Amino acid sequence: MFVDQDKFSSIGGIHEVMCVSKFLRIIQDTRQNDTILFRGHSSVKYELIPSVGRRIEGSRSSVYNKLDEELMFFDFKRNFSLYTEDKPSSDIDILFLAQHYGVPTRLLDWTYNPLIALYFACQGKEEEGYVFTLVIHEVKSRIKESHYFDSNFFDVGKYEHDQELIIPNYTNRRFLNQKGLFLLFKDPFKKMELQPTFIVRNKNEILRELSSMGITESMVFPTLDSLGKEISNKYKK
Repeated sequence: MFVDQDKFSSIGGIHEVMCVSKFLRIIQDTRQNDTILFRGHSSVKYELIPSVGRRIEGSRSSVYNKLDEELMFFDFKRNFSLYTEDKPSSDIDILFLAQHYGVPTRLLDWTYNPLIALYFACQGKEEEGYVFTLVIHEVKSRIKESHYFDSNFFDVGKYEHDQELIIPNYTNRRFLNQKGLFLLFKDPFKKMELQPTFIVRNKNEILRELSSMGITESMVFPTLDSLGKEISNKYKK
């Protein structure tokens, strides 16, 4: 599945939201037949750029370069099986796993579930968070199988568009719970130019509302660490 700059858009306007109900109402009022993807940012400092392309703070230089990107991937590929029971069947699945465990990659996470994006927008200490929307037109005609990139996703000649949209095999529960999918960037050092659709305020109250709907840390990050932290916070005076 793919998108390019003249084949996607965001939900029109910029909306301020301070509660879940208003957030969902705006989405429902604007949703039509197109597929809408969502991404939450907890701070205005974050850009729509893959982790491997992010810049040194206060500089135009990137933290990593293309050679670093490839070396980090192959380093992860050589070693990951010693630390997990996950058994990805292809290089692109290994890339998804690397992204999941914090290795800088050319992937950018999006979700089908607007509440997951809202949860991420409400993290951190910044007063405002942001939710971006990506409207995919004629989505059924734009499906591209992820195995298309198995041989070498570093080969930019295989890319038909600036970003390729790929739905991962849900071999990891986190992918399933977050209803996640990825934009695979042809140039991971070039950010997407897209304005946020929602400015999110009143973060703590929104997180309480989301928790009552089952959108909790242990649901978004289904690990024992997350469950323990969630239980500890629940009973904290």
